[in-house]
Amino acid sequence: MLDIWTEDDKEEAQPRPQPRLRQIIFVNSAAAFLGLPGSIAYTPAKSAVRALADTLRMEVLRYCSSRSTYSIHCAFPADFLSPGFKLEQTTKTPLTKRIQGTNLTAAELEAKFPSSEKVAALITAAVDRGDFIICEDSLAASALFTNVIGLSPKRGWGIFDSLLSVVMG
Repeated sequence: MLDIWTEDDKEEAQPRPQPRLRQIIFVNSAAAFLGLPGSIAYTPAKSAVRALADTLRMEVLRYCSSRSTYSIHCAFPADFLSPGFKLEQTTKTPLTKRIQGTNLTAAELEAKFPSSEKVAALITAAVDRGDFIICEDSLAASALFTNVIGLSPKRGWGIFDSLLSVVMG
């Protein structure tokens, strides 16, 4: 996609009054921040997506120009209600369910976790604000992120992430 966009920028004859905003949004998982029993195949892949987004965020800076501005965003939603989540509950071990707080009835799960529509709206609002790291739906995901910030920029002014990392560390 990046190759297509940069070629398009080169071919454009006239600069635009405003640069085009070109965005890539990774919808990842809070599992990227913490390995749990039963997640051996899932967590490493999610950690790799986060590393890709961190690297790509730096890479696209060299392509920003009067024609296009590039931005990368990475969302890390925690558990939310979806057909995949419901199916996943049938294969999780009791230990994993207990750790994740998902050892509940279907009605209790629906009361506890947000819908996929709500999570999508939170992600969209965060992208509109220009946030790179998005953990909007869960304080737990935000807390886990502060423990593994690494190369990712802190969110907002960084005060919340800095304070929370002291508590989490």
